[in-house]
Amino acid sequence: MLPADDDICDITREVFASFGYSTSPVPRVDLPVGLTSYVHIAGASTATVSVQMPFELAGRLAANMFETPSSSLPEGEDVRDIAGEIANMIGGNLKALLPGPSRLSIPVIEHGRERIERSAENKTAETAIAFECELGQFVVKVTVHG
Repeated sequence: MLPADDDICDITREVFASFGYSTSPVPRVDLPVGLTSYVHIAGASTATVSVQMPFELAGRLAANMFETPSSSLPEGEDVRDIAGEIANMIGGNLKALLPGPSRLSIPVIEHGRERIERSAENKTAETAIAFECELGQFVVKVTVHG
């Protein structure tokens, strides 16, 4: 069962609002290479939640979270941590909408575009929603596996 686009949008808005940013869906975007973070939901329903964002957006989110001056954006682990935390928060909230019981994996963060994919024949449904906030654009994708 794929969560409704409205639910994905509401959850994403709530997560980014917790960092002090408002988001809104936009038409599909072509993002520069950046970070892609994933969490897997396993249980009665199995799904993957991924968030793709440019390095700069992740860096600015990390600067906000760690209260770093914007003139010196965090790098490395701090940026990876925030990208993973965004996927974890969105995935955790989406998990609550899927039939249970289920569990959430720890986040996996990769540089570049999406590379972790389960086999195409295992996908039963997928949606990708592009968003924009004050810091830039990003994409949230939810894939349900059969």
